[in-house]
Amino acid sequence: RGWWDYGCGGLGDIGCHTIDIPYYALQLGHPTKIEVELTGKPNLVYTPSGSVVTYYFPARNGLPPVKVKWIEGPTVPKMAKDFETAQAAALAKSGSKEEAKSYADGIFMVGKKQTLFSPGMRPNSPRLYDEDVWQEFRRNRPPQTLPRIKGGNIQEWIRAVKGEGPRPGSHFDYAEGLTELILLGSLAIRTGKNIEWDSKKMKITNEPSLNKYIKPKARKGWREYYRG
Repeated sequence: RGWWDYGCGGLGDIGCHTIDIPYYALQLGHPTKIEVELTGKPNLVYTPSGSVVTYYFPARNGLPPVKVKWIEGPTVPKMAKDFETAQAAALAKSGSKEEAKSYADGIFMVGKKQTLFSPGMRPNSPRLYDEDVWQEFRRNRPPQTLPRIKGGNIQEWIRAVKGEGPRPGSHFDYAEGLTELILLGSLAIRTGKNIEWDSKKMKITNEPSLNKYIKPKARKGWREYYRG
């Protein structure tokens, strides 16, 4: 993933898992602006050691504007003291270094009243950051409104292929938007340039020279595999 000719960096690798939480829950849609800060200078050959990418999303579906920040590499803030405590508690309880390690990264969704946290790369265990509030929430859960998937996402996909169930939650209509915003962030990291994005026209409006990366020309011998 570290070479731009073959991968999309840490954001392209992990972001499609981690950022899926806000993308789904907040109905993010397409960003209009992406800002980037790099550890060191941009490099068109391989990915930098660290970056901060900030996405800006306009109001949509009755929801207010929101920004999403991706932080990777040495720029990641050190864990707060209560994080270290949670990590130690997880290790003592399970004896699993992998479970304890999951507290070394994750995602925060910071609201006006509470903060939601999901540890690890994949959004498998979201919880309210304040432990007392979280335990109270678990004792008084709201009514269930979302269907539960038996067998996880793999069995969901298999049933859909066999025509035995609804289409997967990660169907292409959903995944294309998530993939688009991830790749825009990767492009900002690759070039070190901020991006203003017109999703309807699929064009970068403030740095036209970057549009060559949006739809690169097919190499000789590969044109038949390109669409559009």
